[in-house]
Amino acid sequence: MSIKINYDPKIQQLYDMPKQQGTEKSAKKVSGNMDQVNFSSTLQEAQQSHQSELSNAQRIAKVQSLKEQIASGEYNPDMQKVASSLLKHIIEVK
Repeated sequence: MSIKINYDPKIQQLYDMPKQQGTEKSAKKVSGNMDQVNFSSTLQEAQQSHQSELSNAQRIAKVQSLKEQIASGEYNPDMQKVASSLLKHIIEVK
């Protein structure tokens, strides 16, 4: 069994941060017994990158599934949705 590790430079930036930044408080107490957590922009970018990779993988899987359905003759689109989408696009273009 092999394990594939994808290198992400944004994650590396987290490891390269000075120790002092890691000791800062990341949660601040606010009124009403609620905590607020503030993440660095680097961490947010890393999370967005991970989410886009997941959505890309999902999109690739969906496209592959549709290709297989078309090839086998099993693809039956909802013609009402197709017509609505075309009309919406025509109206937006004008």
